[in-house]
Amino acid sequence: MNTRYLNNPDVIFGMIQLCKGWKDTTPFFSKLHKVVKFYKFFCIKKVEEKEMHKRLEVVYEMLQNDP
Repeated sequence: MNTRYLNNPDVIFGMIQLCKGWKDTTPFFSKLHKVVKFYKFFCIKKVEEKEMHKRLEVVYEMLQNDP
């Protein structure tokens, strides 16, 4: 598991909201699965955002250099 974003406030807030929705009778492995799934999708989304930002920077540079 990638621990790069564990200190991100969005992750902390999302996990708190996720935990508030659990019932006391929810099994441990179900909770663990939901937390890992949430964090996995968050990491994937962050990677996609970074890739898109890099692409936009390249296009921006191309537009600035080529009139």
